[in-house]
Amino acid sequence: MHQATAFYGDHGVKRTFLDRIAEARQYNLLRQGQPQVSDMPLEAGEPGCAITITVGSYSPWHYATELGVPIWVPIMHEFLFEHVTPDLSGEVAELFLQSIPPGLTEDAFNRIFCRFMAAQLVDPTHGLSMFGPFTAQAHGAIKNIGALFLRGMSGQRIDAIEWQEMLTLVGQCPAPPESAACNAMSALASIVKAGLSRNAADTGVALHMLLDLHPGEKARRGQAMWMAQTLTGLFAKGEKATVASNRRLEPA
Repeated sequence: MHQATAFYGDHGVKRTFLDRIAEARQYNLLRQGQPQVSDMPLEAGEPGCAITITVGSYSPWHYATELGVPIWVPIMHEFLFEHVTPDLSGEVAELFLQSIPPGLTEDAFNRIFCRFMAAQLVDPTHGLSMFGPFTAQAHGAIKNIGALFLRGMSGQRIDAIEWQEMLTLVGQCPAPPESAACNAMSALASIVKAGLSRNAADTGVALHMLLDLHPGEKARRGQAMWMAQTLTGLFAKGEKATVASNRRLEPA
């Protein structure tokens, strides 16, 4: 089966979409909080969100097809655009597209997804592991799921049964109801589901649940900016993003 590559390997295609974002920024048409009506075409001069400005309607599937990227890419583009501070939203929306190299393969995207999710779990200053306190069982679940994503980061195929086993493991972790640890375990389960499916719905839920762990709007917007910097940095490195071992992402 033929695999699409980012912008179908064409710098001109990439420039077309970047120009749309740049023009929308120039005329203040790229705005957070715009109504998102599926597949409704954007009229000339009408403001829109990251997806609608990029492809002319709110359709993650259209975006994925037009740009030659996996379906989780437009979901992350939109999420990060909407959740950073308003003064940085346009810059983040443009940088997101700018950072993706034309020709980036589906395999490379999958490895980047795994590395990004591993960082959400075990990064020492921003990862889910900083929430708690956790039981030893919960610590073990975070470690094992982080290790699973690290395997995916190296290009290893992970069978669905392994993701399902991780979901079962998370479900067996005790945590006081409505506690930070309980919310973190719910977010952890959503990350595993996203790892299994890589679809739009599960990816969106996982991102929202991760962000909701942070108390207060300022903290959430700061976390969204870290997410944006992490992902665009991985995109910019392209095929090299997951080649070298990163000790900071290895579970303790």
